Amino acid sequence: VVLAAGLNGAPSIFNLSGVQSMTWVPQGSGDDAGNSETFSPSLLSGVGQIAFGMFMSPLFLDPSSGSIPQTPTAQPIGAPTAYIPVSFHLFLPANHLAGGAYPVVIYGHGLGDNQFGAPTYIASTLAQLGIATLAFEITGHGYGTGGVVNVTTVSNGVETVSTPGRGILLPGNTDIGPSDGCILPGALAVRDCGRQTAVDLFALVQTVRETNGLGFGLDPSRVYYIGQSFGGTYGTLFHATEPNERIALLNGAGGTSVDVARLAISGRPLAIEYLASVNPALLNVEAGIAPPEPYFHDAFNDNYIFRDMPPVTNSVAGATAIQAAFEAAEWIGTVGDPLSFAPHLKRSPLAGVPVKSTLFQFGYGDLEVPNPTESAVIRAANAQSSAWFFRFDKAAQIDPRLLPVTMPSVAPLPILPHRVLSNPTIFEYPYETPLSLADQAQAGLFFLSGGVLSLDPDLFLTGEYAGQNLFQVPATLPTQLNFLQIQP
Repeated sequence: VVLAAGLNGAPSIFNLSGVQSMTWVPQGSGDDAGNSETFSPSLLSGVGQIAFGMFMSPLFLDPSSGSIPQTPTAQPIGAPTAYIPVSFHLFLPANHLAGGAYPVVIYGHGLGDNQFGAPTYIASTLAQLGIATLAFEITGHGYGTGGVVNVTTVSNGVETVSTPGRGILLPGNTDIGPSDGCILPGALAVRDCGRQTAVDLFALVQTVRETNGLGFGLDPSRVYYIGQSFGGTYGTLFHATEPNERIALLNGAGGTSVDVARLAISGRPLAIEYLASVNPALLNVEAGIAPPEPYFHDAFNDNYIFRDMPPVTNSVAGATAIQAAFEAAEWIGTVGDPLSFAPHLKRSPLAGVPVKSTLFQFGYGDLEVPNPTESAVIRAANAQSSAWFFRFDKAAQIDPRLLPVTMPSVAPLPILPHRVLSNPTIFEYPYETPLSLADQAQAGLFFLSGGVLSLDPDLFLTGEYAGQNLFQVPATLPTQLNFLQIQP
Protein backbone atom coordinates (compact mmCIF):
# COMPACT_ATOMS: atom_id res chain seq x y z
CA VAL A 1 0.00 0.00 0.00
CA VAL A 2 1.26 3.47 -0.92
CA LEU A 3 -0.31 6.22 1.17
CA ALA A 4 -0.73 9.83 0.04
CA ALA A 5 1.26 12.31 2.10
CA GLY A 6 -0.73 15.49 1.49
CA LEU A 7 -2.65 17.30 4.23
CA ASN A 8 -5.91 19.12 3.51
CA GLY A 9 -5.95 17.87 -0.05
CA ALA A 10 -2.44 19.08 -0.87
CA PRO A 11 -0.72 17.14 -3.68
CA SER A 12 2.20 14.86 -2.89
CA ILE A 13 4.23 15.59 -6.02
CA PHE A 14 5.74 18.94 -6.95
CA ASN A 15 7.50 20.25 -10.04
CA LEU A 16 10.80 21.65 -8.84
CA SER A 17 10.50 24.58 -11.23
CA GLY A 18 7.49 25.75 -9.22
CA VAL A 19 9.08 25.26 -5.77
CA GLN A 20 10.63 28.23 -4.02
CA SER A 21 11.73 26.40 -0.86
CA MET A 22 11.07 23.36 1.32
CA THR A 23 11.22 23.40 5.12
CA TRP A 24 11.22 20.22 7.16
CA VAL A 25 9.66 20.73 10.59
CA PRO A 26 10.18 17.63 12.72
CA GLN A 27 7.98 16.98 15.73
CA GLY A 28 9.55 16.76 19.16
CA SER A 29 8.22 17.62 22.59
CA GLY A 30 10.03 20.91 22.81
CA ASP A 31 10.80 23.64 20.25
CA ASP A 32 10.12 21.97 16.90
CA ALA A 33 11.45 24.98 15.03
CA GLY A 34 14.85 24.45 16.61
CA ASN A 35 15.38 21.37 14.43
CA SER A 36 13.82 22.76 11.25
CA GLU A 37 15.80 22.60 8.02
CA THR A 38 15.16 24.64 4.88
CA PHE A 39 16.31 23.39 1.48
CA SER A 40 16.80 25.49 -1.61
CA PRO A 41 15.98 24.07 -5.05
CA SER A 42 19.42 25.30 -6.15
CA LEU A 43 20.88 22.18 -4.48
CA LEU A 44 18.89 19.92 -6.79
CA SER A 45 20.21 20.56 -10.30
CA GLY A 46 18.89 17.86 -12.63
CA VAL A 47 15.89 17.06 -10.41
CA GLY A 48 12.53 17.58 -12.11
CA GLN A 49 10.01 16.62 -9.44
CA ILE A 50 9.86 15.91 -5.72
CA ALA A 51 7.28 13.38 -4.51
CA PHE A 52 6.20 12.36 -1.02
CA GLY A 53 4.43 9.29 0.27
CA MET A 54 4.29 6.48 2.81
CA PHE A 55 4.42 2.70 2.55
CA MET A 56 3.34 0.06 5.03
CA SER A 57 5.93 -2.08 6.77
CA PRO A 58 5.47 -5.01 9.17
CA LEU A 59 6.58 -4.13 12.69
CA PHE A 60 8.52 -6.84 14.53
CA LEU A 61 9.80 -4.62 17.34
CA ASP A 62 8.06 -5.10 20.66
CA PRO A 63 6.86 -1.57 21.51
CA SER A 64 7.27 -2.19 25.24
CA SER A 65 10.98 -3.08 24.98
CA GLY A 66 12.09 -1.65 21.66
CA SER A 67 13.61 -5.03 20.76
CA ILE A 68 12.66 -7.97 18.57
CA PRO A 69 11.83 -11.19 20.44
CA GLN A 70 14.36 -13.86 19.61
CA THR A 71 13.11 -16.73 17.44
CA PRO A 72 14.39 -20.14 18.59
CA THR A 73 16.66 -21.97 16.17
CA ALA A 74 14.81 -23.66 13.27
CA GLN A 75 11.46 -22.21 14.37
CA PRO A 76 9.21 -20.01 12.19
CA ILE A 77 9.50 -16.26 12.57
CA GLY A 78 6.65 -14.85 14.61
CA ALA A 79 3.98 -12.67 13.06
CA PRO A 80 4.49 -8.89 13.09
CA THR A 81 2.81 -7.01 15.91
CA ALA A 82 1.40 -4.40 13.50
CA TYR A 83 1.85 -2.69 10.14
CA ILE A 84 3.11 0.87 10.32
CA PRO A 85 3.37 3.73 7.79
CA VAL A 86 6.94 4.67 6.85
CA SER A 87 7.57 8.08 5.30
CA PHE A 88 9.59 8.48 2.11
CA HIS A 89 10.29 11.12 -0.48
CA LEU A 90 11.64 10.93 -4.02
CA PHE A 91 13.83 13.10 -6.19
CA LEU A 92 12.82 12.35 -9.80
CA PRO A 93 15.18 13.28 -12.67
CA ALA A 94 14.18 16.01 -15.08
CA ASN A 95 15.23 13.83 -18.01
CA HIS A 96 15.38 10.15 -18.81
CA LEU A 97 18.57 8.85 -20.36
CA ALA A 98 16.82 6.01 -22.15
CA GLY A 99 13.13 6.86 -21.63
CA GLY A 100 10.67 4.68 -19.81
CA ALA A 101 10.76 4.12 -16.06
CA TYR A 102 13.37 5.60 -13.75
CA PRO A 103 16.08 3.46 -12.18
CA VAL A 104 16.05 4.28 -8.48
CA VAL A 105 18.61 4.34 -5.68
CA ILE A 106 17.25 3.82 -2.18
CA TYR A 107 19.48 5.79 0.18
CA GLY A 108 19.96 4.33 3.67
CA HIS A 109 21.02 7.18 5.94
CA GLY A 110 23.30 7.00 8.95
CA LEU A 111 22.78 6.94 12.70
CA GLY A 112 21.30 10.22 13.94
CA ASP A 113 20.58 11.46 10.39
CA ASN A 114 17.16 11.52 8.72
CA GLN A 115 15.57 11.24 5.31
CA PHE A 116 16.16 14.97 4.69
CA GLY A 117 19.88 14.78 5.45
CA ALA A 118 22.48 12.97 3.36
CA PRO A 119 20.09 11.76 0.59
CA THR A 120 19.46 15.39 -0.41
CA TYR A 121 23.12 16.03 -1.19
CA ILE A 122 23.59 13.19 -3.67
CA ALA A 123 20.25 13.55 -5.47
CA SER A 124 21.57 16.07 -8.00
CA THR A 125 24.46 13.87 -9.16
CA LEU A 126 22.18 10.86 -9.55
CA ALA A 127 19.44 12.88 -11.27
CA GLN A 128 21.89 14.18 -13.85
CA LEU A 129 22.57 10.51 -14.69
CA GLY A 130 18.84 9.82 -14.98
CA ILE A 131 18.57 8.01 -11.62
CA ALA A 132 15.89 8.77 -9.02
CA THR A 133 16.83 9.00 -5.34
CA LEU A 134 14.48 7.58 -2.70
CA ALA A 135 14.96 8.57 0.94
CA PHE A 136 13.00 7.00 3.78
CA GLU A 137 12.80 7.35 7.54
CA ILE A 138 14.50 4.53 9.41
CA THR A 139 13.51 3.06 12.76
CA GLY A 140 13.90 5.43 15.71
CA HIS A 141 14.81 8.45 13.57
CA GLY A 142 13.18 11.61 12.21
CA TYR A 143 11.94 12.74 15.65
CA GLY A 144 8.19 12.35 16.34
CA THR A 145 5.25 11.27 14.20
CA GLY A 146 3.97 14.83 13.71
CA GLY A 147 6.74 15.89 11.34
CA VAL A 148 5.81 17.81 8.18
CA VAL A 149 7.41 19.47 5.19
CA ASN A 150 6.16 22.90 4.21
CA VAL A 151 6.60 23.32 0.46
CA THR A 152 6.42 26.92 -0.74
CA THR A 153 5.27 26.99 -4.36
CA VAL A 154 4.93 29.82 -6.84
CA SER A 155 1.29 29.07 -7.61
CA ASN A 156 -0.25 27.82 -4.34
CA GLY A 157 1.81 29.32 -1.53
CA VAL A 158 2.71 27.02 1.36
CA GLU A 159 1.49 23.43 1.07
CA THR A 160 1.99 21.03 3.96
CA VAL A 161 3.01 17.41 3.50
CA SER A 162 3.00 14.83 6.30
CA THR A 163 6.41 13.23 6.90
CA PRO A 164 6.07 11.34 10.19
CA GLY A 165 9.24 10.56 12.08
CA ARG A 166 9.83 7.29 13.92
CA GLY A 167 11.51 8.52 17.08
CA ILE A 168 9.97 8.00 20.51
CA LEU A 169 9.95 10.01 23.70
CA LEU A 170 12.23 8.18 26.10
CA PRO A 171 11.27 7.96 29.79
CA GLY A 172 12.57 10.95 31.69
CA ASN A 173 13.10 13.09 28.57
CA THR A 174 11.13 16.12 27.49
CA ASP A 175 12.28 16.10 23.84
CA ILE A 176 12.60 13.40 21.19
CA GLY A 177 16.20 13.13 20.03
CA PRO A 178 17.44 12.38 16.50
CA SER A 179 17.92 8.63 17.19
CA ASP A 180 15.67 8.03 20.21
CA GLY A 181 14.14 4.59 19.86
CA CYS A 182 17.07 3.16 17.91
CA ILE A 183 19.84 2.79 20.50
CA LEU A 184 18.84 0.47 23.34
CA PRO A 185 20.78 0.21 26.60
CA GLY A 186 23.06 -2.73 27.23
CA ALA A 187 24.29 -5.26 24.71
CA LEU A 188 21.36 -4.92 22.30
CA ALA A 189 22.31 -1.35 21.36
CA VAL A 190 21.43 -0.85 17.64
CA ARG A 191 20.96 -4.56 16.79
CA ASP A 192 17.17 -4.59 16.50
CA CYS A 193 16.92 -1.06 15.16
CA GLY A 194 19.01 -2.28 12.22
CA ARG A 195 17.02 -5.49 11.83
CA GLN A 196 13.68 -3.66 11.77
CA THR A 197 15.04 -1.18 9.24
CA ALA A 198 16.15 -4.08 7.02
CA VAL A 199 12.55 -5.33 7.22
CA ASP A 200 11.37 -1.85 6.19
CA LEU A 201 13.63 -2.10 3.14
CA PHE A 202 12.18 -5.49 2.24
CA ALA A 203 8.70 -3.96 2.44
CA LEU A 204 9.77 -0.96 0.39
CA VAL A 205 11.17 -3.09 -2.44
CA GLN A 206 8.05 -5.24 -2.44
CA THR A 207 5.88 -2.12 -2.56
CA VAL A 208 7.86 -0.72 -5.51
CA ARG A 209 7.33 -4.02 -7.33
CA GLU A 210 3.63 -4.31 -6.60
CA THR A 211 2.53 -0.70 -7.15
CA ASN A 212 4.04 0.13 -10.53
CA GLY A 213 7.01 1.93 -9.02
CA LEU A 214 5.06 3.53 -6.15
CA GLY A 215 2.95 5.27 -8.79
CA PHE A 216 5.85 7.59 -9.64
CA GLY A 217 7.34 5.74 -12.62
CA LEU A 218 10.15 3.84 -10.88
CA ASP A 219 11.56 0.78 -12.61
CA PRO A 220 11.06 -2.27 -10.34
CA SER A 221 13.79 -4.14 -12.20
CA ARG A 222 16.39 -1.43 -11.45
CA VAL A 223 16.23 -0.87 -7.72
CA TYR A 224 19.66 -0.09 -6.25
CA TYR A 225 20.88 0.76 -2.77
CA ILE A 226 23.34 3.14 -1.10
CA GLY A 227 24.08 2.66 2.59
CA GLN A 228 26.27 5.20 4.35
CA SER A 229 27.67 4.46 7.84
CA PHE A 230 24.80 2.89 9.83
CA GLY A 231 23.03 2.66 6.47
CA GLY A 232 25.76 0.17 5.61
CA THR A 233 25.05 -1.77 8.81
CA TYR A 234 21.39 -2.50 8.18
CA GLY A 235 22.07 -2.23 4.45
CA THR A 236 24.37 -5.27 4.55
CA LEU A 237 21.54 -7.28 6.12
CA PHE A 238 19.15 -6.06 3.43
CA HIS A 239 21.57 -6.44 0.52
CA ALA A 240 22.49 -10.01 1.50
CA THR A 241 18.88 -11.09 1.94
CA GLU A 242 16.66 -9.28 -0.58
CA PRO A 243 16.51 -11.21 -3.91
CA ASN A 244 15.05 -8.32 -5.93
CA GLU A 245 17.88 -5.86 -5.24
CA ARG A 246 21.23 -6.89 -6.71
CA ILE A 247 23.53 -3.85 -6.79
CA ALA A 248 24.61 -1.71 -3.85
CA LEU A 249 27.19 0.78 -2.64
CA LEU A 250 28.22 0.46 1.00
CA ASN A 251 30.10 3.56 2.14
CA GLY A 252 31.87 3.65 5.50
CA ALA A 253 30.30 0.38 6.62
CA GLY A 254 32.01 -1.54 9.41
CA GLY A 255 31.64 -4.41 11.85
CA THR A 256 31.25 -5.73 14.30
CA SER A 257 29.04 -3.00 15.72
CA VAL A 258 30.68 -3.72 19.08
CA ASP A 259 34.13 -3.06 17.60
CA VAL A 260 32.83 0.19 16.08
CA ALA A 261 31.78 1.24 19.59
CA ARG A 262 35.08 0.26 21.19
CA LEU A 263 37.34 1.76 18.47
CA ALA A 264 35.45 4.84 17.19
CA ILE A 265 35.93 8.16 18.91
CA SER A 266 32.20 8.84 18.56
CA GLY A 267 31.32 5.32 19.74
CA ARG A 268 33.39 5.11 22.90
CA PRO A 269 30.68 6.69 25.11
CA LEU A 270 28.35 3.82 24.14
CA ALA A 271 31.05 1.29 24.96
CA ILE A 272 31.65 2.94 28.35
CA GLU A 273 27.92 2.99 29.10
CA TYR A 274 27.67 -0.70 28.22
CA LEU A 275 30.60 -1.72 30.42
CA ALA A 276 29.25 0.31 33.32
CA SER A 277 25.88 -1.43 32.98
CA VAL A 278 27.59 -4.84 33.19
CA ASN A 279 29.85 -3.95 36.09
CA PRO A 280 31.21 -0.50 36.97
CA ALA A 281 34.46 -2.19 38.02
CA LEU A 282 35.14 -2.92 34.34
CA LEU A 283 36.01 0.77 33.89
CA ASN A 284 39.56 0.00 34.90
CA VAL A 285 41.06 3.39 34.00
CA GLU A 286 38.37 5.31 35.83
CA ALA A 287 38.95 3.09 38.86
CA GLY A 288 42.67 3.83 38.72
CA ILE A 289 43.79 0.22 38.24
CA ALA A 290 44.98 0.50 34.61
CA PRO A 291 46.81 3.11 32.52
CA PRO A 292 44.78 5.06 29.93
CA GLU A 293 44.41 3.49 26.51
CA PRO A 294 46.97 5.33 24.32
CA TYR A 295 44.48 6.68 21.75
CA PHE A 296 41.39 7.52 23.78
CA HIS A 297 42.51 8.36 27.32
CA ASP A 298 39.07 7.59 28.71
CA ALA A 299 37.48 5.19 31.20
CA PHE A 300 38.68 1.78 30.02
CA ASN A 301 41.68 0.02 28.52
CA ASP A 302 40.95 -3.45 27.11
CA ASN A 303 44.44 -3.88 25.61
CA TYR A 304 42.83 -4.39 22.21
CA ILE A 305 44.82 -6.58 19.83
CA PHE A 306 44.51 -5.62 16.18
CA ARG A 307 44.57 -8.11 13.34
CA ASP A 308 48.04 -9.17 12.14
CA MET A 309 49.69 -8.16 15.41
CA PRO A 310 52.00 -10.68 17.10
CA PRO A 311 50.76 -12.49 20.24
CA VAL A 312 50.61 -10.31 23.34
CA THR A 313 50.95 -11.26 26.99
CA ASN A 314 48.40 -9.13 28.77
CA SER A 315 49.82 -6.69 31.30
CA VAL A 316 46.78 -4.41 31.71
CA ALA A 317 44.81 -5.16 34.85
CA GLY A 318 41.16 -5.79 34.07
CA ALA A 319 41.62 -5.96 30.30
CA THR A 320 40.62 -9.60 29.85
CA ALA A 321 37.36 -9.09 31.76
CA ILE A 322 36.52 -6.16 29.46
CA GLN A 323 37.29 -8.28 26.41
CA ALA A 324 34.97 -10.99 27.71
CA ALA A 325 32.17 -8.45 28.19
CA PHE A 326 32.58 -7.18 24.64
CA GLU A 327 32.66 -10.74 23.27
CA ALA A 328 29.36 -11.45 25.03
CA ALA A 329 27.86 -8.36 23.40
CA GLU A 330 29.17 -9.44 19.99
CA TRP A 331 27.57 -12.86 20.41
CA ILE A 332 24.22 -11.28 21.30
CA GLY A 333 24.47 -8.93 18.34
CA THR A 334 25.45 -11.53 15.77
CA VAL A 335 21.94 -11.93 14.34
CA GLY A 336 21.92 -8.27 13.32
CA ASP A 337 25.56 -7.56 12.56
CA PRO A 338 26.91 -6.74 9.09
CA LEU A 339 29.89 -9.00 9.67
CA SER A 340 27.49 -11.95 9.93
CA PHE A 341 25.77 -11.15 6.64
CA ALA A 342 28.71 -9.95 4.52
CA PRO A 343 29.79 -13.49 3.50
CA HIS A 344 26.37 -13.97 1.87
CA LEU A 345 26.95 -11.17 -0.62
CA LYS A 346 29.38 -13.19 -2.70
CA ARG A 347 31.03 -16.14 -0.95
CA SER A 348 27.90 -18.06 0.07
CA PRO A 349 24.64 -16.54 -1.18
CA LEU A 350 21.49 -17.44 0.71
CA ALA A 351 18.99 -19.80 -0.89
CA GLY A 352 17.00 -18.00 -3.58
CA VAL A 353 19.21 -14.90 -3.48
CA PRO A 354 21.61 -14.12 -6.36
CA VAL A 355 25.25 -13.19 -5.94
CA LYS A 356 25.38 -9.46 -5.25
CA SER A 357 27.42 -6.77 -6.94
CA THR A 358 28.78 -4.53 -4.20
CA LEU A 359 30.97 -1.44 -4.33
CA PHE A 360 32.68 -0.48 -1.08
CA GLN A 361 34.00 3.02 -0.36
CA PHE A 362 35.97 3.92 2.76
CA GLY A 363 38.53 6.50 3.80
CA TYR A 364 41.86 6.65 5.60
CA GLY A 365 41.52 7.73 9.21
CA ASP A 366 37.75 7.34 9.61
CA LEU A 367 36.91 8.53 13.14
CA GLU A 368 33.33 7.22 13.24
CA VAL A 369 33.70 3.76 11.68
CA PRO A 370 37.41 2.99 12.02
CA ASN A 371 39.44 1.36 9.27
CA PRO A 372 39.89 -2.04 10.99
CA THR A 373 36.10 -2.49 11.19
CA GLU A 374 35.57 -1.42 7.57
CA SER A 375 38.29 -3.82 6.45
CA ALA A 376 36.64 -6.64 8.41
CA VAL A 377 33.36 -6.31 6.48
CA ILE A 378 35.14 -6.05 3.12
CA ARG A 379 37.24 -9.09 3.96
CA ALA A 380 34.18 -11.08 5.05
CA ALA A 381 32.47 -10.17 1.79
CA ASN A 382 35.53 -11.24 -0.24
CA ALA A 383 35.24 -7.84 -1.89
CA GLN A 384 38.72 -6.34 -1.76
CA SER A 385 38.80 -6.05 -5.56
CA SER A 386 35.69 -3.83 -5.49
CA ALA A 387 36.71 -1.71 -2.49
CA TRP A 388 37.99 1.82 -3.05
CA PHE A 389 40.10 3.49 -0.37
CA PHE A 390 40.09 7.29 -0.19
CA ARG A 391 43.52 8.49 0.89
CA PHE A 392 42.26 11.28 3.09
CA ASP A 393 45.76 11.74 4.44
CA LYS A 394 46.96 12.75 0.97
CA ALA A 395 43.96 15.02 0.40
CA ALA A 396 44.60 16.73 3.74
CA GLN A 397 48.20 17.38 2.74
CA ILE A 398 46.90 19.19 -0.35
CA ASP A 399 44.32 21.17 1.64
CA PRO A 400 44.63 21.02 5.46
CA ARG A 401 41.29 22.82 5.79
CA LEU A 402 39.67 19.38 5.39
CA LEU A 403 40.89 18.22 8.82
CA PRO A 404 38.73 20.38 11.12
CA VAL A 405 35.44 20.18 9.17
CA THR A 406 32.63 19.60 11.65
CA MET A 407 28.84 19.84 11.99
CA PRO A 408 28.64 21.37 15.48
CA SER A 409 24.92 20.70 16.00
CA VAL A 410 25.21 17.06 14.90
CA ALA A 411 28.82 15.89 15.02
CA PRO A 412 31.14 18.19 17.00
CA LEU A 413 34.14 16.00 16.13
CA PRO A 414 35.82 16.12 12.70
CA ILE A 415 33.52 14.38 10.21
CA LEU A 416 35.90 13.63 7.33
CA PRO A 417 36.53 11.28 5.70
CA HIS A 418 33.53 9.42 7.14
CA ARG A 419 30.86 11.72 5.70
CA VAL A 420 32.53 12.69 2.46
CA LEU A 421 30.06 10.91 0.15
CA SER A 422 27.00 13.03 0.92
CA ASN A 423 26.54 15.58 3.66
CA PRO A 424 25.34 19.20 4.04
CA THR A 425 28.94 20.39 4.30
CA ILE A 426 29.90 19.23 0.82
CA PHE A 427 28.41 22.39 -0.69
CA GLU A 428 29.37 24.60 2.23
CA TYR A 429 33.11 24.04 1.86
CA PRO A 430 34.40 24.24 -1.73
CA TYR A 431 37.52 22.29 -0.78
CA GLU A 432 35.30 19.34 0.16
CA THR A 433 33.00 19.47 -2.88
CA PRO A 434 35.30 17.91 -5.55
CA LEU A 435 36.05 14.91 -3.33
CA SER A 436 32.38 14.26 -2.66
CA LEU A 437 31.33 14.64 -6.28
CA ALA A 438 34.06 12.22 -7.38
CA ASP A 439 32.75 9.54 -5.01
CA GLN A 440 29.19 10.26 -6.16
CA ALA A 441 30.13 10.02 -9.84
CA GLN A 442 31.74 6.62 -9.24
CA ALA A 443 28.56 5.47 -7.49
CA GLY A 444 26.16 6.67 -10.18
CA LEU A 445 28.13 5.15 -13.05
CA PHE A 446 28.47 1.90 -11.12
CA PHE A 447 24.68 1.65 -11.00
CA LEU A 448 24.22 2.65 -14.66
CA SER A 449 26.68 -0.07 -15.70
CA GLY A 450 24.60 -2.71 -13.95
CA GLY A 451 27.15 -3.08 -11.17
CA VAL A 452 30.00 -3.91 -13.56
CA LEU A 453 32.14 -0.75 -13.73
CA SER A 454 33.75 0.79 -10.67
CA LEU A 455 35.66 3.61 -12.30
CA ASP A 456 38.50 5.30 -10.44
CA PRO A 457 37.07 8.42 -8.70
CA ASP A 458 40.36 10.19 -9.50
CA LEU A 459 39.00 10.50 -13.06
CA PHE A 460 36.36 12.93 -11.80
CA LEU A 461 38.49 15.12 -9.53
CA THR A 462 38.58 18.83 -10.29
CA GLY A 463 40.21 21.97 -8.93
CA GLU A 464 43.20 21.58 -6.65
CA TYR A 465 42.78 17.79 -6.63
CA ALA A 466 42.74 17.30 -10.41
CA GLY A 467 45.32 14.77 -11.56
CA GLN A 468 46.00 13.50 -8.04
CA ASN A 469 45.98 9.83 -7.03
CA LEU A 470 43.66 10.00 -4.03
CA PHE A 471 41.60 6.85 -4.54
CA GLN A 472 42.92 3.32 -4.82
CA VAL A 473 42.00 -0.32 -4.59
CA PRO A 474 44.23 -1.13 -1.59
CA ALA A 475 46.88 -3.79 -2.01
CA THR A 476 46.23 -4.74 1.61
CA LEU A 477 43.30 -3.78 3.78
CA PRO A 478 44.21 -1.50 6.72
CA THR A 479 44.02 -3.25 10.07
CA GLN A 480 45.22 -0.47 12.39
CA LEU A 481 43.72 2.79 13.61
CA ASN A 482 44.81 5.60 11.29
CA PHE A 483 43.39 8.69 12.98
CA LEU A 484 44.93 11.85 11.55
CA GLN A 485 43.36 14.30 14.00
CA ILE A 486 44.45 12.49 17.18
CA GLN A 487 48.00 11.50 17.97
CA PRO A 488 48.72 8.40 20.09
